[in-house]
Amino acid sequence: MAKELPDIEIATKEPQLDEIVEELDQAQTDANWFYRRMEQARRWWYSQWPGQTIDGQKHKQFQTDCFPWEGASDSRLRIVATLISDQVSVRKFAFFQSKIQARSVRPLLHAGESNKSTKLLQWTIYNHMWPQVLREVPLVYNWWQGYGVGFMGIEWEQQRRLDYQQISLPILAEIMSAMGAGEDAMLWLMDAIRDENQEDELTILVQQLSPILTKPDARNIVKDLREVGTAEVPIAYPYINKPRWTALRPCVDVLFPSETSDLQEARFFTRMDDWVSETELKDRITTEGYDKEFVNEAIKHKGQPGLASQPWPQRDGAPPRSYRDLIQIYHHYYKASHNGTPCLYETIFNPVVKGRTSGKVLCAKHGPAPYDHGQYPAIEFCRRTEDRRILGSMGIAEEAYTDELDIKRQQDGLSDRTSLVHRPPMIVPYSRVKDIKNTPIPGAVLGVSRPREVDWMPLPPTDATPVAVIQMVQQRLDRRYGLFGGDIDPELKQVRRLEAGQDTNALMSLVLEQTWQLIQQYEAPQEVAEVVGPLARPFPVSRDEIQGKHDVSATTDMRMLDAEYAQQKLALIGQAMAFKQEGVLFNMAVEAIDPDAADALEQSQVSPQAQEQERQDELNAIAQAMSGIEPPLPMYGNYQLRLQVLQQATLGSSNPLMAQRLATAPDSQQILQNRAQFFMRQMQQYTQNPQIGRALQTSTFHEKMAPQLMAAPGGGQ
Repeated sequence: MAKELPDIEIATKEPQLDEIVEELDQAQTDANWFYRRMEQARRWWYSQWPGQTIDGQKHKQFQTDCFPWEGASDSRLRIVATLISDQVSVRKFAFFQSKIQARSVRPLLHAGESNKSTKLLQWTIYNHMWPQVLREVPLVYNWWQGYGVGFMGIEWEQQRRLDYQQISLPILAEIMSAMGAGEDAMLWLMDAIRDENQEDELTILVQQLSPILTKPDARNIVKDLREVGTAEVPIAYPYINKPRWTALRPCVDVLFPSETSDLQEARFFTRMDDWVSETELKDRITTEGYDKEFVNEAIKHKGQPGLASQPWPQRDGAPPRSYRDLIQIYHHYYKASHNGTPCLYETIFNPVVKGRTSGKVLCAKHGPAPYDHGQYPAIEFCRRTEDRRILGSMGIAEEAYTDELDIKRQQDGLSDRTSLVHRPPMIVPYSRVKDIKNTPIPGAVLGVSRPREVDWMPLPPTDATPVAVIQMVQQRLDRRYGLFGGDIDPELKQVRRLEAGQDTNALMSLVLEQTWQLIQQYEAPQEVAEVVGPLARPFPVSRDEIQGKHDVSATTDMRMLDAEYAQQKLALIGQAMAFKQEGVLFNMAVEAIDPDAADALEQSQVSPQAQEQERQDELNAIAQAMSGIEPPLPMYGNYQLRLQVLQQATLGSSNPLMAQRLATAPDSQQILQNRAQFFMRQMQQYTQNPQIGRALQTSTFHEKMAPQLMAAPGGGQ
């Protein structure tokens, strides 16, 4: 009876590495057809075929078919590469010019959180991660359009570096006092440093300063403190602590079941692109909790690929020589049932590092996946057309290569005809062939015995067909892919650009969402506070908060590629400025022209500089009211902030004479009361009736025009 194989979809304490490797080998075999397509597409993309030479001509030495003759044209037009480049350029414009936002879905519970979230996410992408973004985004766009499929991996990256800090007994005493040792820490240190019997206690104390210190190194530091008075302590500090984007290719960098149509619904997802140095792998023992015994064994297998079926550019199937000093690490994510409940697991291993040690399976790490968002850490970019499967997508290289061949044939024919025009065959008597063969032309003097003894072979008739064919094929390509050019239907061109921008930003929004969720889970609170200011609640946040409490998006107006449209848009915004004093009406006008501009105006109101300006303006208005002067009502401002300033300056004032002044100045009291009512009415319009086109204007002493008293937030009249 055949032995029943373990079910890898049932969670276990130890990873079933043999079954996982077998699953990956099968996945590689199932997807081999796509890898062959991708390799062929790469040759079409880069205009590569057998027998090419650096002079762009055909030679019998390298090609068996040198039609029509030795040295005939073998042009490389790179039409497919140009089509891919155009698509990538538009998509890069869409993302790099996009407005990135992270909006809380519960803004009433956490006022102002969306602005801080957006600021933190933008700082992470455009500052903290910018070198990676510039490198990986174009890569994934190229593979997306060229091969039809690309992935963007999203992970949290941590690396450490070593620094040395000088300490002395006074510094050590301060540290001990901060740890609760009391004021007698210095006295105890002075006594302990002279007593060799207390060296073990001092050694333990020094080790607490730096977890990377071994006991012998800590003893040497104690010795230096005793003999010299100072010592240097090695301190490990976080050198990298940020999200990481990595462009990935199927079959080469990642594996998943070939029938997968939605990556997040796949049975498993494996990253094979992690080649690390010995130093980085050892550091992961501390930063990522790798098993020390696995690391020591993996170091013995530098340069060895994990899977025998893994494809490489080399014909012998071996990894590139540049990988000879690196160790390959596999990150295998899979869904398994634990007590009847689905759970996302991660197993980090190397297929060539096998066996058991200390009674356990040898792997770097195994257990529930660490990311609280609960997803596979990657987003697929697919050019799906007629196939639901991810690997069923077809890239531009595969679609358009025959069109490039059509144009190449005509171009080669035109080039060969030009060669005939410039160097036509000569007709000479057999007796004169050797004499004339190497005669330099033009300017040569040829002696002949009779007229027409030397002649040129007639050229084939001129035909406009090659040019017509080239134009016809180019028009077909423009119709299919065109984003630029005056011969393309303007409406079609605009729709294509809008579609490219929408598709790109929709996928990048998913990448940004996972990135934001990792920030929420791992970013250091002090780093967050330095970027966005004081935090209203703890950071990092809980799993419940991470999963679905923010709407992350990237938006771009693709019509800005049209210079005429950009000028019209600026002109409309200039016209809308005439309604700036009309409050809600102005907001509606700008919103209709450009939602991003309206958001920018809103952001400018909540910036620290804008808030301080409004606060000072309201304090000046209160001072005028106390003098009996009615200040103008702001028709476009931060009404909530102004109301807070007004209430603090009057009802919440620490000055006991404020109430007496208001009681003796009824006109000032009425001005301030109407001002407060105006602010509350404006806030009500923004929250309850945003369609009202004009804010109410009031005058202090005209009761019929004044707004009715409303219930204050505290319930008072």
